Parts: sequence; C-alpha cells; structure tokens
Amino acid sequence: MAAQVQDVELTLQLGQDDDKLHDAAKDVLQRLLPEWSEFDKSDIKVSKISGGITNVLLKLSPPEGSDLAAVALRVFGDRTEDLIDRQRELRVLLQLNAAGFGAPVVGTFGNGRVETFIPYRPLTEDEMAQPKLSADIARRLAQLHAVNVEGQDEGEVFGLTRQWLRDAKDLKFKTDEQKQRFQQFDLAEMDAEVRSVEEACSGLQSPIVCSHNDLLCGNILVPVDEEALDAAGLPQQAMQFIDFEYCSHMHRGFDWGNHFNEYAGLEADYSKYPDKQQTAHFLHAYLTESTCTTPSEEDVDAAAVEAHAFALASHQFWGTWALYQAAYSAIDFDYLKYAKLRWDEYRKQKVVRLQAVARLASQRQQATAGEN
Repeated sequence: MAAQVQDVELTLQLGQDDDKLHDAAKDVLQRLLPEWSEFDKSDIKVSKISGGITNVLLKLSPPEGSDLAAVALRVFGDRTEDLIDRQRELRVLLQLNAAGFGAPVVGTFGNGRVETFIPYRPLTEDEMAQPKLSADIARRLAQLHAVNVEGQDEGEVFGLTRQWLRDAKDLKFKTDEQKQRFQQFDLAEMDAEVRSVEEACSGLQSPIVCSHNDLLCGNILVPVDEEALDAAGLPQQAMQFIDFEYCSHMHRGFDWGNHFNEYAGLEADYSKYPDKQQTAHFLHAYLTESTCTTPSEEDVDAAAVEAHAFALASHQFWGTWALYQAAYSAIDFDYLKYAKLRWDEYRKQKVVRLQAVARLASQRQQATAGEN
C-alpha cells in the first residue's frame, strides 16, 4: 500500500478575493512543509493554473535562488465532497503515483491537497485530435488501464449517476432563474435513460479497468522542456495524466467514449467528435498497446461500437454532475447550460448508437452459433 502523507487542519475559503486566497494558501504551505517557513510570505509567488471547472488550482513558487521546487495547491470545489469520496481518492492517487501516474502528492489540508508542480502543459482540444498525440494518449491510457489499484468501486459511474439523480430533487439554487431552469429537467425520465444505457452497455463485455473517467485535454499533459523535468527531479515521461478525482474500476469503453466527447470542449461543439478514421486510429493504438498484437479490422470496429455506446453514459454522467455544480460551485460557469447541452447531445445520438450495439450483439450471437 502507498505511504501516508502529511496533513494540516486548515480550510481555504473559496469566493474570497485573490489576495486573501493566495495569502491563506501560503499559510497552508508553510504549515504543511516546514522548509517553506523560512521564506517571508511576500517572497512566495502565487499564480493561478488554468484547468477544469471543479477545483481552484494555484502554483506556488519559492524565491529565486532557492533549491525548492514549485508546488501546485488544489482547493476542492464547494460541496464536491457530496460527489467525491476524498479519502478514497487520496488512497487511489497514492497508488497511481507509485505506478508513475498523476502529480505526486506532497500533503493534504482540510479542503484540498498540495502536489508536486509538474513542468508540463495541458493539451488543447485540437491537439488531442492530432494523429500522433491521439495515438500517444491511447497508448498511455492502455498503460493506466493495466494498473492494479486497490480500494476502488466497480462500475460506479452508472450507480453514481442514478444516485445523483435521486438526490437532485433536494438541490437548493441561489436564484429564481436557476430554479426555473432546473425544473426543466425531468429527473425520473433521465433515470430511466441511464438504466437503458447501462443495460445496453452490459452486453458489450467491456473489460473492467482502472479508469480515469475524466480524460479531457486539461488533464493530459506534455513536457514543456526536458531541463525543467530534470530541475524538478521528475522522470522523462513523454505524457502524463492528472486529476484522478473520478477514477474508478469501470468499463474501459467509458474512458474511450468520455475522451471522445471531450474533443468538443466546454463549448460542447460536438461537430469535433472524432470521425470513423480518427476513432479507428485511436483504438488501433490502444489495442496494440494493451494486447501487444495488431488488432483486426473487426476488433477495431467492435471497439468503436463500445466507445460510442459508453459516450452516451458519459453525457448522462457529466450532464447530471453539472446540476450539482450549478447549485454549489463558486466558479463562474453556466453549469445548467452545460447540463442541458450534454443531455441534448445524448438524446441526439442514442438511437443510432444503441442500434449499433444491438447489431454487434446479433453478429456475436451468430458467430457463436456458427462455432457450435
């Protein structure tokens, strides 16, 4: 089992002005890491790291000339503990760190953690679609899926989505306009749709793996330069994944389909969803890495059906997640609009993709009957 890390009982308040937040972040760092306490707080530089729409991420750098490396301080979004088991997340992340994945954890505090700052940069949505980088992502994902992680729930994405939908009726919104927009969501109908997709996906025989479940461009990093890696004492890893908040034992198809959905970005431009050639290119690289053999065209085609079906589950998952963020998040983002975009795209794609699942199931039954 992975080693434990230091913890301090301090909580950072989101929503306060940047100066107060940065000052509080320095307090956390100096309490957590005594070697930082020798610096005057005014000499510690703080900058915001762009990324997702769940947490606030800050980079804290020591004064010039110090031998200490910069760190990243992550403040969890308000009420995200309602959606994420933070203790389990930490246990999983420490195991993934030991396997060479994620930013190494330095310590934790009341509503966040401190990690080694990795001198990498995130990809853009357009870069994810570039053939070389797409294949690199696929191979790295296959390596993650091969990691044996203890203490994860199995197949929890469907269960979590249904649980969130059951509990969503109790969400409290800040404005009447938000309440009215929320009432447009038919929670019972959405629950039935989740069950329908879960039933269809259960017949795909998608293997259970250590699944990232949130592989958007901001969670895929590539090195800025090799000298920066050396200075930070980090290995020469060509690509790194971060942010394993939603990591679980899940069907591999969910990671594929969810990643393909992320080509659309937060603007939800699904015209960018990978076409047949892009899908095949990614899946061919993944299957080659995971099986150490060259997959057949039939294998790649079947994997594509699997990916596109689980992409439906991804829309349901994040479309429901966004309802909670709309109620509680301090981040300036229109989560209700995002929720509607995700569920609308699900409904647009579900018939064609579930028909493809049915055809694949029929083909497999016929093949099995022919063998007998």
